[in-house]
Amino acid sequence: MLAAASGLMAAENETSFEKIGILLDISAEMGHLVPQARKEIKHLNEELRKANRPPVTVIEIDGAGLEAPNSLAIPAKKNAVVQLTKLFEDENVSAVYWVTHMRGFQSGDGFDHLEKLVSDETKSRKLIIKHTWPAELRAGRDWTQGRGDPNLDPLHPKSFPKEWLEPVLKSKGRVLRSWREIPPIYGAVSAPMKVDVWKDDLAKTYGLHFLKKREYPEYLTDVGKNTITRRTLIPFLNENTRESRDASVFEAMCKRPTLEEDLSKIEARRLGVLFVAGYQRRDLSLLKNTVDPERNRGTAALLAIQQLAKEFQAHQQEHSGNLDRVYESFVFEADQNSSRDALKKQNEAIARRAASMIHKYDLDAIYLMTNGFTAGKDYGKFPMSYQPLATFMKERETRLHVRIPFELGVAPFQLQQLAVVSGGEFLVGPGDDIDPDFKTGPIDAKWPAAE
Repeated sequence: MLAAASGLMAAENETSFEKIGILLDISAEMGHLVPQARKEIKHLNEELRKANRPPVTVIEIDGAGLEAPNSLAIPAKKNAVVQLTKLFEDENVSAVYWVTHMRGFQSGDGFDHLEKLVSDETKSRKLIIKHTWPAELRAGRDWTQGRGDPNLDPLHPKSFPKEWLEPVLKSKGRVLRSWREIPPIYGAVSAPMKVDVWKDDLAKTYGLHFLKKREYPEYLTDVGKNTITRRTLIPFLNENTRESRDASVFEAMCKRPTLEEDLSKIEARRLGVLFVAGYQRRDLSLLKNTVDPERNRGTAALLAIQQLAKEFQAHQQEHSGNLDRVYESFVFEADQNSSRDALKKQNEAIARRAASMIHKYDLDAIYLMTNGFTAGKDYGKFPMSYQPLATFMKERETRLHVRIPFELGVAPFQLQQLAVVSGGEFLVGPGDDIDPDFKTGPIDAKWPAAE
């Protein structure tokens, strides 16, 4: 059936497909998914134009706030009920693909209005929620059925998310989520592993693919290219061009200024510059004996670490005469079989290394580039502890500037908050002034809670 849908999508001047809009959550908690989605939408609309089809209408919203349309509790631009109404009524779409983490200011009135909006029996108003955010993707195997934190996951079974699922059911839509197992909640949820006709039905109705032909949630946390290629974020027109789209998007996500361009923007009496990364011993052995390290997630991650370490060392040698800066680099083998106490100490290694630099060199600012990997099996999880560094920075009034190259992973939101609350900055992409796709809602500055 998908093959048939592909044939239909190739036809030019096709007018039989129903109209779909996209509501994109651009809140800071959505992190890298915001620029990734924007770039994938641009690719999609370009392909639609080439196929003589109208582009998809997109509305961006900061968060997933839900209130009555005339409520003063939240501004209209942050009220999903208002923005969904624009798509369904003004743009006359028959479905909205809503990419969101489902968090924001929400009320009973808001959910009531959402349910009424999508329950119009005279019109198709399908609500397709792509429920994803970096914390869920980073969790990997930790958030299988019934696991995870109910306070962080709006669709955790213990949260009993009836208010979300009823409007979806009324609209005959879906909630799409990368579960390994679907939790025992209402029938409106789907995961790539579940064999269901919904994928084919959506492809026939809207002329778009919402999943690859073979797409399964991974047991491990994705990092590097896999962050883009293993899961479908934005629907796509053609399986044959998806690979080139993914490569283009990954290249764009990895773009960043040079180290010197980053550092020259930081005003500091004494600036510390720290590159620190952990790796697994088995990957070092594999890397020495493989012809194509990019094919294995572990060797690909280690190769990225080595390339960035070389870049850091070359920069350090070139700027060794700058007496206002202090450089340190630390690439270490992470122990996989330590006791609980030893793992806790190991998870503090990166934070303690940075704190030691602050104390030793009396720094008023520190620039940290890291993969956050200190233990475990999954690159990209960031098990590093923040508390030792946060405590020290608060006492010394030291500013933290963080750069996590996309090929190393995705920075946890707590680390981003720590950088901002310290008076520093979380650096991502080439900069908003160069590529506005990377601009998100403001980061809520907050010191990390005691661990």
